[in-house]
Amino acid sequence: MIDEFFGHIARVTTINMLNLAIIDALNLMTPTEVIAMTTAMHQEDWRFPGKVPAERVQEFTDGARSIVAQTVRAMYSAGKPGPERFTRFMLTKGIRIFAGAIEPTGRVLIVAFPGNGGRLMMPLPIILQHLSPRQVDVVMVPDWKKANYRFGIPPLGDTLEEALPRLSKHLPSGYDRVVTFGTSSGGIPSLLAAPLVGADTVLAVGAGSLDDVRWSKGSGQSKRQLMEAAAPGLVGRRVTLAYGAQSPEDEVSADVLTGLVPHAEKVRVAFDGVEVKHVALLPLVPREMLGSFLERYLGLN
Repeated sequence: MIDEFFGHIARVTTINMLNLAIIDALNLMTPTEVIAMTTAMHQEDWRFPGKVPAERVQEFTDGARSIVAQTVRAMYSAGKPGPERFTRFMLTKGIRIFAGAIEPTGRVLIVAFPGNGGRLMMPLPIILQHLSPRQVDVVMVPDWKKANYRFGIPPLGDTLEEALPRLSKHLPSGYDRVVTFGTSSGGIPSLLAAPLVGADTVLAVGAGSLDDVRWSKGSGQSKRQLMEAAAPGLVGRRVTLAYGAQSPEDEVSADVLTGLVPHAEKVRVAFDGVEVKHVALLPLVPREMLGSFLERYLGLN
């Protein structure tokens, strides 16, 4: 993966492209890979591998190191002595599992639906570092078209109503529990998927509006129609709708969703002197609260 990463960033020609390339790469990496990568990048003789003007090599070198270092610092906020050891496997095209052990018995499967950036409000290794590979495996179900899932989950289907039942057939079995976890545009899919994958718990953070106008250009039913049909299947499952205190749009969305799922718990993420907007999970990281938040609302403790 490290060689692939260096080959990936070697193709960029601007600092902005470098930022985006590293973000995309981090969405596929495990904590151990990130530590190995940053170790390689901080060797004294390491230089940016791409073809940029000689006078800009140091700028690109420093930029790459800085972006990855931010992720490493956030990982260390989990308070653990070393990187958690997850292993990445492909379940089917575009769907990966980050597994801590081969045997699912006694463990929890987290089926995660990231937002349009392909992340759960932060680079994946930060999330994984705040979980325990002895307790959970994580399946990442991104929308590679970055279209808020309004064209389904390629290549499983062109609509969510087509793709989600197919997803359930690709998930490994034998776990003690299954939970779903979605952020931003992945919030609604995490709610829709729960009955289909047998999840007993759902955590949706900053879930989008049921009446998102962008969905009018999509295929299949609207998000509101999908949620109205799925709501009865959420009865008896623990549902948490979290949102940032300074994100009025997400608070409204949580209110609308509780109209359909009355037993859902709304969680307002707030800190004195800090604006918590749409990316509500990120402020938990420097306060060393992300791990306990996930444990509590995914039922991992």
